[in-house]
Amino acid sequence: MKPTYDIFISYRRTGGAQYARIIELQLKQRGYRVFLDYDEIRHGPFGERIKTAIKQAKIFMLVLSPGCLDRCAKEEDWVRQEILLAIELNKHFIPINPDGLFEEVPAGIPDAIRELVNTHQRSDINFGQALSVTIDLMEKNRIKPYVTKHSRIRMLLVALLAVLLAGAGAFAWHQRQLAAKRDALLTTRALDGSWRLNWSPGITLPQLQAVHELLAAMVKVEGGAFMMGAAPHANGGYAAEVDSFFETPQLPQSVGTFWIGKYEVTNSEWARIMQTDLDETKADLPVTHVSLHDCRLFATRLCDLTGLPFRLPTEAEWEYAARGKQAADNTLFAGRDRVDEVGWYAANSGGRVHPRNDSSGGFYCNSLDLFDMSGNVAEWCDTPFRLYKDLLAQNPHPEVIDPEGWVVRGGHFDAQPYELTVTHRDVVNAAEKLPNVGLRLVIGVSNSKTVQTH
Repeated sequence: MKPTYDIFISYRRTGGAQYARIIELQLKQRGYRVFLDYDEIRHGPFGERIKTAIKQAKIFMLVLSPGCLDRCAKEEDWVRQEILLAIELNKHFIPINPDGLFEEVPAGIPDAIRELVNTHQRSDINFGQALSVTIDLMEKNRIKPYVTKHSRIRMLLVALLAVLLAGAGAFAWHQRQLAAKRDALLTTRALDGSWRLNWSPGITLPQLQAVHELLAAMVKVEGGAFMMGAAPHANGGYAAEVDSFFETPQLPQSVGTFWIGKYEVTNSEWARIMQTDLDETKADLPVTHVSLHDCRLFATRLCDLTGLPFRLPTEAEWEYAARGKQAADNTLFAGRDRVDEVGWYAANSGGRVHPRNDSSGGFYCNSLDLFDMSGNVAEWCDTPFRLYKDLLAQNPHPEVIDPEGWVVRGGHFDAQPYELTVTHRDVVNAAEKLPNVGLRLVIGVSNSKTVQTH
């Protein structure tokens, strides 16, 4: 769309350019739209641009600098052509007499120009200290009655509207980008490709990203049978690290195939899935201060978002995975017999947890590529705590340590080496939220390996 001007300023470049430029600036400061060919003409046919600007402007202003009309006797003179076009279009005419220097109309110019200049009162503009006063007087008497002033407030409103429109456009673009990212993450299969995802329609982009992070770090554990608990030596005794009251006698166990997280769930993953506030300084640290109920709710939320059967591991699954491939590592700790090679505990932690991205730096995993199953934070298991001796004897009246006690495995950053073994187990009340207890996720495999729609 072509611009519309309030005022067109015609002037002779020789002797009149400095006056025209000052008038232009003064009028623009007052909110008027001014055409001055000193600025406007850059490309294209000169004459057509000038004609178009004169047609659009409501006021034709002529700077009568000394000698400015002398060349108007020639038909090709551009000032003459501008004036005659303004007369033809019946524009409101304001002749400017800068500093009272204009004297009279010379001979030989068209009568129409002579009559126009002689019959219109000239605005005497003083380009000294009285400049603003004389411009204000001209504006009041000769411009305002013909042009609605474009005030600074209106200009600011227009600018604000432009900013808002630009912001709205940027926001819409950003939303489209987010939607595209979201759509790209709405894959239909997961893990080894045999798991069908059934995404919740309301899942957000941060939730999608967190789900994919969790799925990308899941390890498949082939099921099998093993003896859970600490094995005795040939003489019937146990290693010094074994708590025989809690960890013996061994129990025969059989677990099906399942997927388990390589890492403990982080604060960032928890916050995005549960849509809670996140302390960015703790984003990569394992989430703690979560009860068993909280962890179950987290797993349930994942089920609802994906259709996959996320849950906490059972105690048997946890120990089976900690022991390595089909429970075959046969190491005291998860992946090694030396605690300092795998464990983040009281002797090396400095009393703090370490981020997930440090798990592969300086610490060995076990043969299933599972990290921090010996130390960092202990992990909830979805198994009520009972003594092995009562379970083995199927005692109908077992000894109860805590009626609401559930199994916690793996040891933590402030633990001693004996608490980091693959067989060590602790009991924690299901309602407790401790600074050294977090969780690791499991996805259980059904016989068909096909997840039912929620």
